[in-house]
Amino acid sequence: MLGTKDLIKSAKELLEKEAEHKNLLEEQKKISEQVEKLGFLEKETRDARNSQTSLREKIYGLEMEMKISGELIEQLKENEKRLIAAKNSIKEIEETAKRLSKTIEQVTIFVNVLKETQALLRYSLINTVNEAMNDIWQNIYPYGDFESAKIEINETGNYEIMVKQKMGSGNGQREF
Repeated sequence: MLGTKDLIKSAKELLEKEAEHKNLLEEQKKISEQVEKLGFLEKETRDARNSQTSLREKIYGLEMEMKISGELIEQLKENEKRLIAAKNSIKEIEETAKRLSKTIEQVTIFVNVLKETQALLRYSLINTVNEAMNDIWQNIYPYGDFESAKIEINETGNYEIMVKQKMGSGNGQREF
């Protein structure tokens, strides 16, 4: 892919070749006028024709170079358009990535707050249940071997119901 500098350089070369083309055409015209002024001289005519042929070849070569240069300039313009489009796409992708990153950060914060809230609610619920069980224990469990019961969360996050034995009963239950 050619850059803007190459495009400018090609354009300058094209302008120089156009100027050279005009100069050669003017030179050919001058030579033809000189031949007419001098009259018909065979050697000079042959030399002029050779010169004219040579100039025509140079003109043709310059015209071909101008055509190729023009095609190169068009290709450069197309490449420049594609490059600009790619840059714009990259910019849009970067902006989208930034927005997504912010969204992920906000969602992560929300999830953490939600987990913390869930833990607090769980703790609060267990405390409320334990207080209620203390208040009604004697009514729902009339036997004398356990004084009270409570719910706890173990290391794996599961609930455990624990009972407190009265002193002197040896049935091996866990106490809290």
